[in-house]
Amino acid sequence: MASLARTPRRQAPSAALATILSVGLLAGGVGCGSSGDSATDPRGEVKDVVRQTLTSGDAAVCERAMTPRFLEQNFGDQGDASTLEECQFDSALPGEPFARHVGFTSVQLEGQNAVATISVTGGEADGSVIRIELLREQGGWKLDHFADVKLNRPRFDAAGRREYAALGVPAHEADCAVSRLHRFYGTDEIERAIVAGKTDAFTAAEVVCLSRSTLVKVFRLVLRTAAPKDVPAEILDCVGRRLAKGSSTGLLRALFAADDKLGDYFERTTRAAAKACAKDAEAGLLPGGAAS
Repeated sequence: MASLARTPRRQAPSAALATILSVGLLAGGVGCGSSGDSATDPRGEVKDVVRQTLTSGDAAVCERAMTPRFLEQNFGDQGDASTLEECQFDSALPGEPFARHVGFTSVQLEGQNAVATISVTGGEADGSVIRIELLREQGGWKLDHFADVKLNRPRFDAAGRREYAALGVPAHEADCAVSRLHRFYGTDEIERAIVAGKTDAFTAAEVVCLSRSTLVKVFRLVLRTAAPKDVPAEILDCVGRRLAKGSSTGLLRALFAADDKLGDYFERTTRAAAKACAKDAEAGLLPGGAAS
């Protein structure tokens, strides 16, 4: 897992995913696996699942260790893309895991329910103190809900800059985005929004800091990340060029900030670009190198 409840720095690439999914470019699901080795110690099982899920960059945890409620809280409201696919896609993007280290203040058990209070060191949620509700399903524990989040704002902001850097955003644009979010929204507002799963509005505060070249760069990163490995690079480059050429800077920003309102438009344009690029490829008109 690599997203603190879809905070704005992850919203931008995630926003474009609905469009990519609509033309069938995302690969299929992932397999399941074991969630821990503390079968005789229920509290140990809970700790294992929380630790492995939050420190892993593996997309398999999205299906294996998260309930639909948790996925909706963290990856919901993204056009037509399913929350499971959103989570899997997010895990494939460059960047830090949710946490580098997880410390446990308490673990409480009551039947098939558990509540763990943790402190996070490193990663996207660096400095956070979080209360997580879990459910036991089919013999294993799954994360079900972030019940409470307390942010360390300086460390949260620093993690935001690192996430932007991982996506190739220039430092001055990342500083601008983090500063705008800080100026417009208090820490308590962000905490409540994360718990409510309603962080979309914060994206508009940040996206105006991203230049056209950065928006195009991230969009192409999204395209490469979401596409199956057998899609030729020249096709992806062609689609990226056509979409960028046909979209104003304002339209690209609007996509990243409010994709649910523009999903139909980008579905049509992406389908048209993919068809045109396929024809160009058949005719031998595409360059074999990287996008210009």
